[in-house]
Amino acid sequence: MAVDRATPAALGRLPRFTGARPAPLRRLPTLPNKNNDLLDAVRPGPFADWQPIAAGVRYSRISHGGRNLHALELAPGVPLSVWIGSPTGSGSSRLTATVPEMAKNAVLALNGSFSSPADAPISQALGPVIRAGRVEVNSATSKPGWGPVPRSFIGWGVNGGAFIGETRAGETGEMLRNRLNQEGRMPCDVLGGLGSLLIAGRLADDHARNVQGLVDGQASNVPNARTLAGLTPDGRVIVLIQEGDAGQRQGAGVRQLGQMLQALGATEGVILDGGGTAQVVIPSRQVDSRAGQHQRQIPTGLRLSATG
Repeated sequence: MAVDRATPAALGRLPRFTGARPAPLRRLPTLPNKNNDLLDAVRPGPFADWQPIAAGVRYSRISHGGRNLHALELAPGVPLSVWIGSPTGSGSSRLTATVPEMAKNAVLALNGSFSSPADAPISQALGPVIRAGRVEVNSATSKPGWGPVPRSFIGWGVNGGAFIGETRAGETGEMLRNRLNQEGRMPCDVLGGLGSLLIAGRLADDHARNVQGLVDGQASNVPNARTLAGLTPDGRVIVLIQEGDAGQRQGAGVRQLGQMLQALGATEGVILDGGGTAQVVIPSRQVDSRAGQHQRQIPTGLRLSATG
């Protein structure tokens, strides 16, 4: 799918949300969900009703199996930035906020990665996290009974180009920033995800479970609310946010959402947080994927700032 490349001039013209009430989105068709496998349904792609929301950014949604699925596509050079709460002392303890709070004066905002405890005024942000070139969360990831494990991440360089990769076991945020600099990626913002979903074009949910230590609820075919991000060879970033919760037993599991990212052209993919944390807010389109539900407080997120 072709998307106009964002230029520095275009990025400077991103609209500021003024509180105007645009026309509501029309109801979109429900897709078949035969045998809970969406791959046939997504070819050549269900997201036909793409709507521009900013220069180089477009949005679409579908309904399948009783759930809404939201999609965002960012053209090469359009960077999301990391939102992270203020530190509250030593370690990675951070003040939290809801995604709608993160979305104030922004084009869009979505949830970040795993934190503990969930839905608390202060929470541990699990890294690595780099914001504006500064390491905000430096700790490496360890799993009880596993020891140090690699962790996946999505990031943007100083030139706006996106990249998805994986830390080495025991690699801290400082070590990761140094390595990315040596590789010429010059990281500006990096958010550590839960685990890998796509590696070199192949589904990697088994890698997420067997190497990175994710549990079945985080990387399996059990339907759940979920946020995932993918990267295409031409530099487009695709984000999928599935609404709902595990108790619904509807919609797609992580592997099937990975298949959808593949169908949309992604060859690299990362699993962000899910469950009641999965959320996207687009003020100009009055989109809130948890509208009318409890808004969780979380320490990290991704946002596209409005300028001009």
